[in-house]
Amino acid sequence: SGDGLPEVTTQRVLPYKGPLDIEIDGIVTPFRDIEVAAEVGGQVLVKAAACRAGIFVRQGDLLVAIDPEDYDLEVDRCEKQKLQADAELEELEVEISNVRSLMEFAAAELKLNEKEWDRVLASNVYSQSERDQAERSVIVSQNAARALENQQATLEAKRSRLNVASELAKVQIQKAN
Repeated sequence: SGDGLPEVTTQRVLPYKGPLDIEIDGIVTPFRDIEVAAEVGGQVLVKAAACRAGIFVRQGDLLVAIDPEDYDLEVDRCEKQKLQADAELEELEVEISNVRSLMEFAAAELKLNEKEWDRVLASNVYSQSERDQAERSVIVSQNAARALENQQATLEAKRSRLNVASELAKVQIQKAN
């Protein structure tokens, strides 16, 4: 072929089925960065090799092991707090029972003092000091009964507060676990 055109040979192209390795220089930037935070604080004991940049991880892979001492202590503190609240509740129940008994005695004493007061007034023969003493006894008995009623109301309010403290400690234990 003498026209000045180069001679071309044709060849049938077949699909390549082997590996294709290309070596180039450059910088790889990640598609996205993910920051992972622990749900609890503490000293890191182990950091897995999978924590290095560019390593793929799956859900459930251990990345970091945190020293459990801090949250074990927190669980222990919460359990002790619950025990303390429960013990205070038991003590309070005894105190409420004692106040109820004292209220019964105070009511009986008031009844007796009122009878004495009525007897003094019904009698035509009494001195002013006897009358004053009988009246004073009734007033003292009424004051004692009122003071015990107030004490019982205060103890009932304290019971509610301690029940809440006990429940709060239970919730804190669940949270710490």
